[in-house]
Amino acid sequence: MPDEDKKEPAQSGASNRLLQEVLDSLPHWVSVKDRHDHYLLVNHALAGAFGTTPLEFIANKNAGPDESWLPLGESLHEKDKLVLREGSRQEIPRFTVHLQDGSTQIRRLVKFPLLDAQGQPEGIIGWSEDITEQVETEENLARRNQQLMEDLNLAAEFQRTVLPDIEDTEYLAVNHRFLPHSLVSGDVYKWFYNREHEYNFFLGDATGHGFAAAFLAMMVHVSLSNTRGDMPPVDVVKRLNTRLCEQNLDGKFISGVFFRIKQAWCAAR
Repeated sequence: MPDEDKKEPAQSGASNRLLQEVLDSLPHWVSVKDRHDHYLLVNHALAGAFGTTPLEFIANKNAGPDESWLPLGESLHEKDKLVLREGSRQEIPRFTVHLQDGSTQIRRLVKFPLLDAQGQPEGIIGWSEDITEQVETEENLARRNQQLMEDLNLAAEFQRTVLPDIEDTEYLAVNHRFLPHSLVSGDVYKWFYNREHEYNFFLGDATGHGFAAAFLAMMVHVSLSNTRGDMPPVDVVKRLNTRLCEQNLDGKFISGVFFRIKQAWCAAR
């Protein structure tokens, strides 16, 4: 028995050194507290961020209340109490911390219960990761998405403005509604008279959705705007097809129909 008693402190010390080595190998901040809010272990990543060694960090924090991290006015002690009282995982998803070198980080902090042999909380394990780059990336994406939405709204307004209103005539009553699947679409229509009082209509739909399809539809609209109203329908379609084929459309196309209604036929009806 005496020999076994002598081995226990040595074994405990070896276990602590091994645990410290494991913690020090981690890039994240890791700490271990007892249920009385005293630090037992911290790793080099955590202590080094504040310009100290693990032992100095522990001595400093245990000398007084740990109020150095108060993210958004919320004391971490409240999280610690919940971990110990409920044995539950607690998280602060985002907070800002100022480091010894004057830099600032945005971090995520998670608290886990350290359980005894009976499964009861006897301490707290703290784990924190630097999410500064992730947050900056998310904020940049949010700004880009905002700009993209503004551009799409502008494009949608332009598309609605460009597409013509279709008015009834003496012989024709025409109804239409433009309801794009998204903010902008590949749907396009065009109508115009010619000198012979014939009514020319084009209805088309570009492949795909969104801005690319809308851009192709606007190309068709511009091309038709420069088309003489007295051209035979087959020539109109051929000319339109030639102009589109001259563009690098990367396999995209537009399907449509062009037709002409003669006023004389309408009058006869």
